[in-house]
Amino acid sequence: MICYGRHIFAAGIAGALAIELSLMPVINSAPVNVKKHYWATSLSGIVDETIVAGLREAVAGGEIGWLDVDLSYPIPPLEPGINLILYHVGGNCYIGSDCRRFPSSKPTGGRWDDAERMIDLGDPAARKVVITDLVRLVEQGDRIAPGGSIVGVHLDNVHRLNAAGLATVFNEFLTEVETARQQGRISKTRKEGWVCRQEQSKSIR
Repeated sequence: MICYGRHIFAAGIAGALAIELSLMPVINSAPVNVKKHYWATSLSGIVDETIVAGLREAVAGGEIGWLDVDLSYPIPPLEPGINLILYHVGGNCYIGSDCRRFPSSKPTGGRWDDAERMIDLGDPAARKVVITDLVRLVEQGDRIAPGGSIVGVHLDNVHRLNAAGLATVFNEFLTEVETARQQGRISKTRKEGWVCRQEQSKSIR
């Protein structure tokens, strides 16, 4: 499942790829010119400079650019026109101090069992911790992204939630973002959004 967040188009694609929307809006029976989207992703290290160069070239050529990264690693300077998506492990936590912030956690039972445990995003206490993290990511992104760029969050490991659960997470997230905006912690002109995948997006690394 692909989730679409406010102000943002996302396809959850690894590496770098120019993609074109398959559904083109029609006005008076004439197709609207839809720009291509160039998605550069690295969730487990510094983004390869070749990919970054391709992203910059695509944006310079008029395409829409997205950089999907984990702020645990350094990111390249961002030119105007590059939108920033910041990764969060979401429905899992990292074994150690990260997991200790949550009321409880369980083994994932999968390939990441040696590094991560799963949490219950349906639990309000656990969800509050995650949403606080997400808002802090937007605050960080707001400080480093060019003016006019979208800052979004990439929430991983949401495959255990149903549609209502996803709606709860992101409605609460957007409410807290608005609070941060009113408090001056996020620019009032900054557009924000989100990306999620029902399957474990770590498999695309």
